Amino acid sequence: MRTLYKTLVIIGVASILNGATTYVSTITGSRVVVGYFNETNSVTIIITLDGDDADGESADKSEQYIELYVGFNTSATVSTIATLMSGLSGNPVAAAKTGSDNTHTFTVSAAALTEALGASAEGKFFDFTVTFSGAASTHRGVTPSNGGASHKYDRETPALNVLSYPSDHGEHFNDQKVIYQPDETLFQTPSTYQSYVKFLGDGSGSGGDNGVSHIYNFAGGDLNTGSNITKDDITFTSGGDLVNGAGYDLYFYLYDVAGNDANLFYRSNLVYDTTVPRIASAASGTANGTHKKDDDVSVTLTFSEAIYTTGVMNVVFTMDGTNYTKEIAAFASRGAAVTTKTFTYTVQNDNETDDLTIASIAMAGGAFCYDVALNAVANFAFTGNNLGDNADHVIDGKLPTITNVTSDKADGTYGLGEEITATATFSEAVTLSGGDFIITMETGDPDRDISISAINAATTAAGLYTVQAGDVSADLVATTNASTTGAIKDAAGNSMASFTYAANFATKSIVIETTPPTITNITSDKANGTYGVDEAINVTVTFSEAVTLSGAGAKVSVELETGAADATVDINAISNATTGTGVYTVAVDHTTAGAKLEAKSPLTLAGALKDQAGNAIVSLAIPGGQNLDDLKNIKIDATYPTITNVASDKDAGTYKIGDVIDLDLTFSEEVTLANGTLDLVLNHGNTGNATVSVTAFGPATTATTNYTVAATDVTGDLDHNSIALSGTATLKDAGGNQPQVWTAATTLATNEAIEIDGIRPTISKINSTSPAAYYKVGDVIPVKIWFSENVSTTAANIILATLETGAVNADAILTYGAVDDADNATQSYTVRENDFNASLNVNSVAVSAGQRVNDQPGNEMTVKTIPTGKNLADEVVDIFVDGVLPVDDGTDITMSSKGGNVVANIYNDTNTSVDFVVSLVTTDGTLTGGTIQMVAKIEPNGWTNIGDAYTIKTADVTAGQATVNVLSAPIEALTSFATDGVIKIKAT
Repeated sequence: MRTLYKTLVIIGVASILNGATTYVSTITGSRVVVGYFNETNSVTIIITLDGDDADGESADKSEQYIELYVGFNTSATVSTIATLMSGLSGNPVAAAKTGSDNTHTFTVSAAALTEALGASAEGKFFDFTVTFSGAASTHRGVTPSNGGASHKYDRETPALNVLSYPSDHGEHFNDQKVIYQPDETLFQTPSTYQSYVKFLGDGSGSGGDNGVSHIYNFAGGDLNTGSNITKDDITFTSGGDLVNGAGYDLYFYLYDVAGNDANLFYRSNLVYDTTVPRIASAASGTANGTHKKDDDVSVTLTFSEAIYTTGVMNVVFTMDGTNYTKEIAAFASRGAAVTTKTFTYTVQNDNETDDLTIASIAMAGGAFCYDVALNAVANFAFTGNNLGDNADHVIDGKLPTITNVTSDKADGTYGLGEEITATATFSEAVTLSGGDFIITMETGDPDRDISISAINAATTAAGLYTVQAGDVSADLVATTNASTTGAIKDAAGNSMASFTYAANFATKSIVIETTPPTITNITSDKANGTYGVDEAINVTVTFSEAVTLSGAGAKVSVELETGAADATVDINAISNATTGTGVYTVAVDHTTAGAKLEAKSPLTLAGALKDQAGNAIVSLAIPGGQNLDDLKNIKIDATYPTITNVASDKDAGTYKIGDVIDLDLTFSEEVTLANGTLDLVLNHGNTGNATVSVTAFGPATTATTNYTVAATDVTGDLDHNSIALSGTATLKDAGGNQPQVWTAATTLATNEAIEIDGIRPTISKINSTSPAAYYKVGDVIPVKIWFSENVSTTAANIILATLETGAVNADAILTYGAVDDADNATQSYTVRENDFNASLNVNSVAVSAGQRVNDQPGNEMTVKTIPTGKNLADEVVDIFVDGVLPVDDGTDITMSSKGGNVVANIYNDTNTSVDFVVSLVTTDGTLTGGTIQMVAKIEPNGWTNIGDAYTIKTADVTAGQATVNVLSAPIEALTSFATDGVIKIKAT
């Protein structure tokens, strides 16, 4: 096959139709920016005829009229150019021979473009076409001279969207910065058209920089729009830094990207002020003098220039103690700043100073004190002219108080008729007018008043108190407040308002006593409870006041109710005390018979018992409800408890592992076991389980614990060998008495006949009634399991024995029937085809899940292992199981045809017989004398004997194979015998 190629050659030639005529638009004006039509521009379209279009040539168009069309779009590609400009007023008309025969020019103004569009062309792209009168429908595209696709109309001058700093005309400002945002992107090449900001000094402010220009040229990010631009601090391109105090006008000179410019006058009469204001002086309009609490003092602060505050101003006045802070709320404003601030200081409680002055002034957190240029006061310190320099105010805002009331009487106890002077001391000199000063003494009911009628510019005042009948005070003091029926004032005129005492007989210990002592109660600090032999119990007598026991052999005796023999407690010493204590020691056989311990009334006294004022006790009776048995619950029990009996709720009989037997102990009285256990050691012979413990109990007369039978526990009659407390344990009655004898009056063995069998049954051996011999397929061998004692199963067929029957078959599992109170179980094993074991043995014995083999008490046989040397192969040696047939079914047979044409694995109609070679096991001597019967089949028919049975010879076994010849007749007699049939062969 051939592939033919044909080559088409196209040869380019020069254009012959208007090929050289050009149509070019050019932007003209004072600022020309590529691609833009700005406020200074017009556009010139020049058509230059050339080639055949030129004057005198074959397609001469020099005599034709040329018309100009314009089109607009929002993008640079202007695809529709359909507006004829010659029909518009003041715009180009049809042109012919304008300039020269071959050059024609149109000049288009901004007004013409606007008229052509019929609206503002701002932001639009525009382009032109021209037509010739000779072919009016053919538009020729005009190419911008800058190579672009069109021109963009942009004659809008730039301005600022934002000028936030300085923010207004006439503003004072303290930072050499501007914050502005152009309304459009400015020209990005400053070397061509430079935008800048100018601060021009004027006559405002100090006029110190009048006429000087400070110019900063914008560059880079300064020329962008879209977000505010902050220039801070400005480093001026020319003119240097602004002059402090001088005034300025602010101008912006801007060029946008199209070349439009703007000279913008934005702020006038700005004053640049960086001078920080300060405090000039503090004065007062209030007359000099001393001022008491709540008096008002006028204070005027004068500042170095007009200021205002944005929050609280804290003025701190110096005081002798804690300075006082006056908070002055925010005042004035930036538009109405002030040079002075007058406020009122009111004398506060405890304000004191000999010359009122200002310690400091500070603004509260977040608040400021600004001048109109926003310079914040940084230092409020006075450099002179403080309030103390300009005024003389003494401040006394501290009210007089009573600092102390006391007595010059010696400490001690005083009785009826005793005179005691009480003296009050004041915080400063005071004068009493118009009444009495009264000190009231705390003397029980009623209190006693001391009236003082004269105090004249004194710091103390004293009066006399006389002890009267019924007066009482354990520590004489005045009542909480003094009082007056007139007025008490200090030198400044401050009236005493508080009559409490700062110290009230603070260092004195004067006791007023006119009442004889009595017994208040009898009690004990011994905890409530029952106490026994040798317990020490303190007995305390409390008196109504402190007393002293005196005299030879002096004592207070308290007799106690303790049964047949009452006990007596003697108190031998009481010295200026409100209590006296003796100790009662419980003796054997003391008892309150369940009642509370009580003292007998009245007590007995030997000697004298007096209070500190010398008043002797009159009555030794115990007040009702205040005896020992009223205030305490103390009982006496001095009898020892005993263990009376150990028994069980279990019936007589034999108990197995896991059975729980309760052991119940009985005591002669209620006892409490604490801090340990009461341990019974049992007699079943297993030391690991012999101790049974009773845990804490009581108070109770009985206690119970449980004994759980464990493996190896064995006894014919359960009993306790001993009863004892563990470690730090205690067993006490209510009186704290503990048994002295630890044997039970009646033991467990006496009460119950309980036998313990904690021995589990096990497998003792496995044997068979079959003798050692060879056993073939179908032979039956009984396998007998023997147990260590008579057992019973919880169900039939739950004992499973696994025999080792070789590698071919799964091990045989024997299932044993129910066992009922017998020491053995038998099950027969029938030899299966391919079972093989030279010495039959049991691999394992198991019991079905959830079932049990138990002895007669019910102990479960938990261990099913066969004892070493007691397995079937140990008991009956050499039970030889051989269930392996002489050959495998056809897998070890080869064949070869005989007679005629012999072809491997093919029997044909020329063959007379077939030799079958059958593999034999050389180690199986039992094969000698056996037979081999060849069988065959053709699917789907069954197996059929072919030929006679062959008797195996010793030589065959030795050789490991036998050759069996089968004639053709039985082979061809097979059912479905036919050409291409498949015959399957095996030996049996």
